[in-house]
Amino acid sequence: IAYKTNLQNLVDEKKFKDELTQFKITEDAKNIQPEDREHVVPIILRILYGKMTSKLGADKKGGGQARRSLVMRYLAGCNENELKIFIEMAFSHFKQFMNMKPKEI
Repeated sequence: IAYKTNLQNLVDEKKFKDELTQFKITEDAKNIQPEDREHVVPIILRILYGKMTSKLGADKKGGGQARRSLVMRYLAGCNENELKIFIEMAFSHFKQFMNMKPKEI
């Protein structure tokens, strides 16, 4: 896998921040080949969503907010369809309520 190291670094808590700065997701950065983008970006988005929603250890005061902020800035490099994937992940718990009438909720 061409992006294996990058993906592993995103998962690794110690390398996460550095990898965000080096492995740009913007299309003009050319870190991800256009033909690979549709396969790699959803994996990156799932990793980032997990990073945003997971708790840090008790010794990392304020780290969760800083990490969420880093992820949100990184997501600015996504195109509209990629952002849609991330938003659908974030709101997947509410999907069951989307087609209900207000009285049914």
